Amino acid sequence: MSQPSGLSADITAKNLTISGAVANNKQYDGGTTATVDFTLASLAVVESGESVSINGSGYSASFATKKLRS
Repeated sequence: MSQPSGLSADITAKNLTISGAVANNKQYDGGTTATVDFTLASLAVVESGESVSINGSGYSASFATKKLRS
């Protein structure tokens, strides 16, 4: 059996949605830097048969404002 030649394709990565990740509480320090807890997080819209995981290392997050709630 021979393989076809001269074929090309455009493959676009599918975006995945993380649900269940939450911002950790923090002591007020005047900044907006946040850390995220991925313990109960999961990925939504994963294609059947695909093996995926969440790697939270190198992830950054921030609060919208440094102000305390009033």
